Amino acid sequence: MPSSLLHSNQIQKMMQRYLSDTSTIVNKSLASLGKSNPFRTIYRISLATDAVLSKLSTKKLRPSLRAARSIVLRIPFIVAVRQPLVATIDLRRFLELVFWTIYFTDHPIEWKRFQTNPSKGFSRDLDKPISFCARRPLNFYINYAKEYMTNEPSGLSQKSIQKLRAIKEELNATVHPSYIAKSQSRIPPVDSVSDTSLKEFIRTQRCVFSQASILLAAFNRKKFDLFQPIYRAHFDWLVGPATRKRIRKGPFGLSF
Repeated sequence: MPSSLLHSNQIQKMMQRYLSDTSTIVNKSLASLGKSNPFRTIYRISLATDAVLSKLSTKKLRPSLRAARSIVLRIPFIVAVRQPLVATIDLRRFLELVFWTIYFTDHPIEWKRFQTNPSKGFSRDLDKPISFCARRPLNFYINYAKEYMTNEPSGLSQKSIQKLRAIKEELNATVHPSYIAKSQSRIPPVDSVSDTSLKEFIRTQRCVFSQASILLAAFNRKKFDLFQPIYRAHFDWLVGPATRKRIRKGPFGLSF
């Protein structure tokens, strides 16, 4: 590190070298993943999920599924530039958005309060129930979804919530600073990427996206029932044959 302040011209030259090194690293990563079967699967999972969410989206949903879809489309890009840990953080953010949608869609007053300052943090004041409900930890919204889906006839949404709760704990452990605090040396700016690590990421990605898709489909069954064949094919591939058969057998989803 420099021992004194640098002139702006020096900073500019150092920045250019940094960006050049970054470009080299990214280009090597992109070249190595170009024929990677695991990466192709990561891309396909995101592609299928975005197709499903695009058809489950309605103007009444709060927050809009556009927010969740933006994360879905970011995932392959982030992995491609050797940042799977950052992609894992985005999966955790995606989970929160999904459970917020189930809660806030039917709670417009709380949603309005949430929007006034989304990053304010948790409310602990029970004397202000609107603020309290609008700013809770994720488990609050998971528990709400669990109770909300009690009468969903297939039971699949309850299983999805259970799986998402379990994967949330894994994601929490990964995104917490303790995950890197134990390191005794500087951590490289890019993560190690191998077929083994990509397959592990696929397990997490597919669990999050498939179970969230099942939950949102059950929550918005009227839109799900209108799926055209191509979107139903994306959904079926994403959730797997056993779940596909159970849904087709019926009944499935809430009816309002």
